[in-house]
Amino acid sequence: MADFTNAKNPNHAGAGFSQNCETCHTTNPGWSPATFDHSKTNFPLAGAHTVPPRTCADCHANNNYSITVTACVSCHQKDFDNATAPVPHSGFPTTCEQCHDTVLWTDAKFDHSKTGFPLVGAHTSPPRACVDCHVNNNYNITVTTCISCHQTDFNNAKTPVDHTALPTTCEQCHNTVSWTGANFDHSTTGFH
Repeated sequence: MADFTNAKNPNHAGAGFSQNCETCHTTNPGWSPATFDHSKTNFPLAGAHTVPPRTCADCHANNNYSITVTACVSCHQKDFDNATAPVPHSGFPTTCEQCHDTVLWTDAKFDHSKTGFPLVGAHTSPPRACVDCHVNNNYNITVTTCISCHQTDFNNAKTPVDHTALPTTCEQCHNTVSWTGANFDHSTTGFH
């Protein structure tokens, strides 16, 4: 019991470790080194969390073994705050796993089909950069009507007629396959 109470690297009593010493220690070849099976916790280590071989203090700063929050941002807040690629992350939600994985932090991928606005047709080609639509790093877009992004196109359209007198329901004539070559179906207007 004295070994447990006096252990400071890490502080076993302060960290609330189990007093079942066999969880980490063996007597063969000696009390040290100790091993801990992180897969038996609510945060099994995977991917980059395992390489290079980590020491406990890499994640458990100041002997804090009472971590109960497993959200990425709880450890990676500075990474989130300082991220500038592909754009600053300040407008992003802090659910890092939407884009990142534990294999390689820097190979993030965003699946737009899991949002309220899946990209189809001309919204996918040429391959778009986020800033093509998210001007001034605005990632809090909640309006998905065509006019919300294409107001300038609408205002400047002069063929076949000046569009300013038309309703702003762009999908009545246009589609996402090709903005040009719109088809107007007069029967949808109530005027035949």
